[in-house]
Amino acid sequence: MAMGHLFRSVRLAGVLSKRGVRCLFIMKNYPEGVKFVTNAGFTVDLLDPAISEEEEVSYVVSHAMQLDALLYIDIRFSIKRLIEEANKEYVPTVVYEDVCDEDIFPTVLINPTLTAQNEKGYEKRENTELLLGIDYLVLDPFIEDYARSTFSPEINKLFLCFGGADPCNISNRILKILLGKKDEYQIVLMLGPAFKFHSDIKKTVQCMDFDKRVTVISNCDDLYSILSSVDAAITAGGTIVYESVSLNIPTFVLPSIDYEARNMSPLLDIGFIDGIKENIANVEDVILEEEIDRFINEADSRKKLFDKASLEHLSGGISRVVEVICKAHRLYRRRIQTKHN
Repeated sequence: MAMGHLFRSVRLAGVLSKRGVRCLFIMKNYPEGVKFVTNAGFTVDLLDPAISEEEEVSYVVSHAMQLDALLYIDIRFSIKRLIEEANKEYVPTVVYEDVCDEDIFPTVLINPTLTAQNEKGYEKRENTELLLGIDYLVLDPFIEDYARSTFSPEINKLFLCFGGADPCNISNRILKILLGKKDEYQIVLMLGPAFKFHSDIKKTVQCMDFDKRVTVISNCDDLYSILSSVDAAITAGGTIVYESVSLNIPTFVLPSIDYEARNMSPLLDIGFIDGIKENIANVEDVILEEEIDRFINEADSRKKLFDKASLEHLSGGISRVVEVICKAHRLYRRRIQTKHN
């Protein structure tokens, strides 16, 4: 499970637990992820790293049956066999995904991207309840309490964040570009708990940040307070984009993988965000520098992003997802009770 998936799953579990729902995480031993979940107060059932797919599917489904539980699934790799086995045993499943690349039939399927409603892959899934579009984004329900109310034409503080792991080390690449410009704004670089390139960042700061412009933050537990204090943001194309927009921060997006580019393109087209429409692994530094310069220097364009963000309210999605999960589980419990009677 990637850190972005884990962040939203823990956020969702937090809201569910307040409704009296017991949430158990079944994970392989991904140290940063397990630490994040346990620090949030949830129990982790660790799988053997060497477990086969067949054994894993059997264990997860049988465990759900023992607990009369619903399976909530938010992972990147194939889940087809897991869904099929759960369906055989009538265990309800809720899948949260942001890319339609597998022909699966869970009880409920949620895709919160703008592209989801046009996906032909979702046709002919009559037995699956489909919840598609940004109305189902899983964001903190209180995020808008931190939203900025005023726009700054001048960027005094710029926020950078490229995900919980940033496996391509975009952080260092963009930091070098920005420090090479000799501008005056301060840079807040946030690194996720699974980031592995701290030595690269340290070296770049030592060699290029002569004016002490950079603040590096790791393992942050106060994201919204920090993000709402900046004048603009440059981010990867995951959940951080929606969080930034919810805080009314003009945001420039750099997709780090093809599906991010696909999901972000409609947001760029409607003027929700600014940024690059393709995986930046395929974009030369000189192009990135030109586009970032344009974003930073064009205050009028950033003002339009601020105004657009101010009109949007994205934080209600988590409540809708919680209601769907609770409804699916109530129907499951009712079916079990009827069977026992």
